[in-house]
Amino acid sequence: MSDRKLLVGASVPCGLQAIKEFEALKLGEIALISLPDDATEAKEVMRYCRQKGIYVILHEIVHRGCDKRWICPSISKEQFNEILAEGGEYYLGRYTIGEAGGVMYWTKEYTIGRAVDNYENLPPAKDVIDARDKYLAYLKPYVEREERDIAKGPLFNVDSSMLLKYQLMTGVDHLGLELLPGSPLRMLPCIRGTARAFGDCFWGVHIAFGWYGGFDYDAFWLARARQTLYLCYLSGAEYIFPESGYYAITYAGYNFPFKHPQMIAIRKYLREFYRFHKIHARPGNKPRVKLAVINGNCDGAPGLWNKYAWGQYNNGDQWKESDAERSWNMTNLLTTREMPYSEFYTKRFASSGQPPCGQYDIVPAEAPLEVLQQYSDLVFLGYNLMDKPLYDKLVAYVKNGGNLLMWLPHLNACPDRAADIQLFNGGDFTELFGVKVTSCRPADVTGTKNLPGTRLPLPVRPLNRDPMTIGDIHGANVEVVSQDIVVGAVFTGTHHEPMEALLKRPALIEHHLGKGNARLVPAFDYPASAGMREFAELLLRTVSADAQDELRLVAADSVRYAVYDAGEYQVLYALNTEFEVSQSVKVCIGERMTEEVLILPSTMTYFAIRNGVVSHPRYIETAIESWTDEECRLASPFEQEITFWNLGDEPVKLAVNSQTITIPAEGTTNVTLPRTQGNIPAEFFAKDYLEEPDIDVTNCALPY
Repeated sequence: MSDRKLLVGASVPCGLQAIKEFEALKLGEIALISLPDDATEAKEVMRYCRQKGIYVILHEIVHRGCDKRWICPSISKEQFNEILAEGGEYYLGRYTIGEAGGVMYWTKEYTIGRAVDNYENLPPAKDVIDARDKYLAYLKPYVEREERDIAKGPLFNVDSSMLLKYQLMTGVDHLGLELLPGSPLRMLPCIRGTARAFGDCFWGVHIAFGWYGGFDYDAFWLARARQTLYLCYLSGAEYIFPESGYYAITYAGYNFPFKHPQMIAIRKYLREFYRFHKIHARPGNKPRVKLAVINGNCDGAPGLWNKYAWGQYNNGDQWKESDAERSWNMTNLLTTREMPYSEFYTKRFASSGQPPCGQYDIVPAEAPLEVLQQYSDLVFLGYNLMDKPLYDKLVAYVKNGGNLLMWLPHLNACPDRAADIQLFNGGDFTELFGVKVTSCRPADVTGTKNLPGTRLPLPVRPLNRDPMTIGDIHGANVEVVSQDIVVGAVFTGTHHEPMEALLKRPALIEHHLGKGNARLVPAFDYPASAGMREFAELLLRTVSADAQDELRLVAADSVRYAVYDAGEYQVLYALNTEFEVSQSVKVCIGERMTEEVLILPSTMTYFAIRNGVVSHPRYIETAIESWTDEECRLASPFEQEITFWNLGDEPVKLAVNSQTITIPAEGTTNVTLPRTQGNIPAEFFAKDYLEEPDIDVTNCALPY
């Protein structure tokens, strides 16, 4: 694909007739399919998709963890390449190493002895470098065999874990995320950040509605399915389709045939989503993201289900989940509001539960400097093995204007999880943090106090007040070797202590380096350790609050949002993830806000913003065809009211299609938009588009 436009579609049963039914059902423009084991019909399928403009991703051909054909055992490599060539530019590639993260996120009972006829557990590793290398060595032969023995690429992975960066290292070309296993609010930032780190590779989402959409296929299940589509949309996915749960459900004791009301309802949601996408063009595939959490060097946390690092079952307790892995749970803070009765909840934290621009990324430590430089703030949370290339890259990141936050365990240079922390460069962090760590103090229960003077706006109160965030801390003794150091917080257990004594026990060091700020918590505790967690939470929330954009959404943490740049204007998408109640939101530019807008349960809306003017259509199926200083041209299949707010100091005169309006300074104007086709294709403008054709689909066996 040359233009990398968003593609919306569905998984489809096998065969030419199934593709024709998918087209008749109006489910989209991309299909995940299995090919029939007949070269002639397989060519017909690919040729038909090319002729009809349907993009294709193929199901895995080889069974996972072995060399046995999963599909098309009769088709030769030469025939496969001929079949794939029939798809032309509409053949995007095929899945391989499917759920390769399962080696680590499944329970050990699934993998030992290939108990579920799938991957084998990894062999014992001596340290994290060895574990990483064994994982790559296990998977690379499968990837290499695909193009050598089966057919040429491109190749996709499809996985549910945070291990995507390692799967790209095996040689696959593009990324696929199986969503709903694991938290979408962690996994979507992970796949997006990983794709950016590896050359902006093509990535998308395959949603397991049927398997992981909920315990009961009820109204909540339907609502979750609907809102998940829009969550993927605002997150920047480049292809979106469901894996299961909409043709039929005939497993886990349920029997919903093709024409069951729940199946008809979910297909209507899919059709509604596809129509929205074809009417309203999302401005590109990159939401505005300012904050990134680093997925550390040799971090082997899968991020869901299994509580081992690197799948090292029965290889010593050091491989069981530790504070390093538990620290990943702190990403939940970025999308969860601070308890409103906390003394830390201030006006600055009024948007806590909303990261800057509504989004954060999880970015591999292996990302090149030019990728890291796209973010104003980097935070380390999980495991990291420090080495010189990464250290030098972080120095360059800060010097060029970035803000960095780390804890001492992230500077560990020893790959043995059973060993004590051995600090990189002997603890000499003069260049990055302006200090040398000389020793570890005995563990002690102590509190913290924030001090004035840092560029990180921590909440500060007079020194003769009680300490905060009390816990068992393994603090460090440090030698300050730079004049550009500010101590932002200290460890203390009393309400009154001389400043000279306090500064000997720093809890946060801020080093002004070049154009940026390198911040270090000089303690041998991970952010999620029992004694550190409360202080770490405060730091993480403060970093998120400090990085907030001038354009933001004021909303409850059940509303997720994203901002996209469309050249002369911006689009802000807002999704209410509540199932039963509406949520009110306000768009904020600087200190000025719009009036409240109500978003219905499990529903998305959007706002367009240009030069302080905020517009809001009632229906998201509204195309912004152009917006200049003089005119805003819109199209929609619905007559509706469009609201314009002017958050500027001067009145704004604007033509909305053929109507001219004046929006007073800090005022509001509504305009009625008649049903307007504009550039909307006729099929999506039709009033009966959402109606399902009366066809009798008998083959409901989807690829997964």
